[in-house]
Amino acid sequence: MVRIGRVVVIIPVDLDRDEIVLIRQFRLGAHLALGLGDLVEVPAGRVERGEDVADAARRECQEEIGVPPQALVPIFEVMPSAGSSDEHMFFFLGVVDAAKVLERAGAVHEQENTRPLRVPIGRALEALKAAKLHYGAAVLGLQWLALNRHRLREIAAA
Repeated sequence: MVRIGRVVVIIPVDLDRDEIVLIRQFRLGAHLALGLGDLVEVPAGRVERGEDVADAARRECQEEIGVPPQALVPIFEVMPSAGSSDEHMFFFLGVVDAAKVLERAGAVHEQENTRPLRVPIGRALEALKAAKLHYGAAVLGLQWLALNRHRLREIAAA
């Protein structure tokens, strides 16, 4: 059993620009398994001891793309591998101003080096359909986005 605990995943979208903010980050596991060290991901991270999941989602969004969400809505939860891990993922829709996204981000104290990418939502969904994404949380998040794209403003206002 691998102990991971609570994790937040943010699907950061700019509703006015019809963009999603993804990140590119080196992952040793992906490099060893697939030869793809630089993965395209969505912002995500562990919830600190005693931290509220929504607060963790705000913090991770700020750390990984350089801007906090203007609105944050819980959308679903999943345990990606309950047979071997206690990881519990909390997914959030985060409304952001993509124009303010940094070229480089990441938490210095965690030695993160993330490269945010502003991508039209349609283009991100095309990459999903073409099976070009390998990070599980990004695949799940973009599948949710594909199913709910037509009502993002309604969900964000909830």
